[in-house]
Amino acid sequence: MKLITKTKIYFAIIAVVVLSEAILFQQLWSAKIWDYNKPALNIQESNAAKNNTNEVHDGKTEFKSSEPIPKASSKELGFSADERELLSVGAAKTDQKERSVVKGEIPDLGIEDEEIDLAISKAQMIQIWESQDKVMSTWPAYSDVREQLRKELLGKLDPNSLSDEEIIQAARQFCENFWQGGGCLSRTSYRDAYLARILLEYGYERNPQNMEMTDELLETMQTVCPLVKFEKEKNAVVRNEELAKMFLDLRGKQFEQIRNEVADGRKPTLQDFICANDTAFLQQKYDKAAAKQVVEWLRSNANEGGWAEYDDILATFEKYLSQGEELNFNIYVTLNEAYPEDYKYSRRLPSFRGPAKREAILWGLIRQGTTDDGVTVTLSQSEIASL
Repeated sequence: MKLITKTKIYFAIIAVVVLSEAILFQQLWSAKIWDYNKPALNIQESNAAKNNTNEVHDGKTEFKSSEPIPKASSKELGFSADERELLSVGAAKTDQKERSVVKGEIPDLGIEDEEIDLAISKAQMIQIWESQDKVMSTWPAYSDVREQLRKELLGKLDPNSLSDEEIIQAARQFCENFWQGGGCLSRTSYRDAYLARILLEYGYERNPQNMEMTDELLETMQTVCPLVKFEKEKNAVVRNEELAKMFLDLRGKQFEQIRNEVADGRKPTLQDFICANDTAFLQQKYDKAAAKQVVEWLRSNANEGGWAEYDDILATFEKYLSQGEELNFNIYVTLNEAYPEDYKYSRRLPSFRGPAKREAILWGLIRQGTTDDGVTVTLSQSEIASL
C-alpha cells in the first residue's frame, strides 16, 4: 500500500485535514479523537488489495478489500420487473427546507485566524448535525416499521432465492437510493435504508461467516443511525451506547474469524485492517486491555497485510491504551475542501463509506476538486494515472 505522491493533480489530497478539527473533536468527545497525523488508505496503489479475491476454501471465505459499489444493474443481476421497480423507487421528494443548512455566522471579535477557523468549523459541523438530527427525529423507529416493510419487500423480492452477492448488491442499491433521496436531511429517505437492512439481516442470518455481508449490514445500520448526536442544551456529544455495543458485537465476531483464518494460513488483507481497527475503536470504550490486543495484532500483521504505513499511529494508539487513554483516527484520504460537506457523513465508524461517489473518492478511485473559478471537476482513475 502506498500513499498518493503525484503532485500534478491540481487540487490537494491531504491526510491532515486541519488541526482545528482535531481540537474540536477533542473538545466534543472529551477524548483524543481524530488524530489526522496519519497515513491515508489508498487502495488504488495497493498490490495486496489488487491480488485479493473472494474465494471459499474448505468452508472458509477469503475476502478482497472493499471496492466501490458495483456497476451492474438489477436487470443484469437477473431481477424481475417487479424487483427492479422496487429497487429503483428511491425516496420520495425531499423536503427542501429541511435539506438546507445555514452557514455559521461568526462575528469579528478581533481573534486570531486559527481561532476563527475553529469557530467556523465548529459552527458548520454542529449546524449540519442539528439539521440531520431534527429530520431524523421525524423518522419512525426501525423496529416499529420493520414488519410492514418486510412484507412489502417479500411481496416483490424473495431473499432466499438470491445469492449472497445479489443480496449485497441489492442492499447497496437501496442505500444509494437513500443518499440520492436526501440522506439524513430527508424526511422520507429512511425507507430505502430500512429495506436494505432487512435484506442484509436475511443474508447475515443465512451466512454469518460472510464478512462482506456483515460489513454491509454495519454500513447500512449506521447510515441511518449515527453513533453520536449533539445535544445543544448540554453543548455535548452523546454516544448511543446500545448501538455501539451492537456494532462491537458484530465487529468482534468478525475479528475473531479473521484472527483464526490468518492463524490457519490465510494472508491478511486491508479489509481485515479496517475491520480490526473498527473493533479497537469500539472496544476501547469498554475494555482497553482487549482493545490493546487488537492493536497488537494489527501491528504484528502490518507488513504482510499491507498496512505498514499505519505502524506509527498504531504504536501511538497502543501507547494511549496502555495509559488508559483513547485515540481515534481517520483511515481514508480526505479532501480538505470536502468540509463542511463531509460532516454529513461523520459520527460513524472509521470504516464508514457513505454514497457511492464519496466511497470512490475515499478509496482513491476518483479525485474531485474545485478549480480557481469555482468549477467542480472529477477525475477518473485512468485520468489520475495519466497525470
